[in-house]
Amino acid sequence: MASCAPAMRPIPSFVPSDDYAANFGAQWNRFLKTQLDSYTGLPISRDRLRRCLGEELWPQLRGKVILECGCGAGRFTEVLLAEGAKVMSVDLSVAVDANARNCPISENHRIAKADLTRLPFAPRQFDVVICIGVIQHTRIPRRPSRGYTIS
Repeated sequence: MASCAPAMRPIPSFVPSDDYAANFGAQWNRFLKTQLDSYTGLPISRDRLRRCLGEELWPQLRGKVILECGCGAGRFTEVLLAEGAKVMSVDLSVAVDANARNCPISENHRIAKADLTRLPFAPRQFDVVICIGVIQHTRIPRRPSRGYTIS
């Protein structure tokens, strides 16, 4: 699993502030390791991610470029990196700082503070996009995305 180390590189931000998500960021920075399998010694995050991705995709993660929306402190980031994926982790809050401490920025891991309804990426840059346990925490969960579609 990813080792714990301070973030050594600046994390790009595409949002002006944490806005309503400030408490989420504070939570993930305070309880930095709570959901990490490497901390708990249990495969809870790994098992959940595997269920969500499905048995067909799971063995194909190595080398895949994955966009992880709502990365939090990195519970799924750590699993994806351990499986050999290249991960772009984004979150609206300063949870990105917790993610960087748990899963340092590297050749296989990039992090950005961004709004998942206004992502700063061109279409078709990612093999897989995940967004687990996030939508219900957005401002308007039923509002369709503006201009960013996954195909």
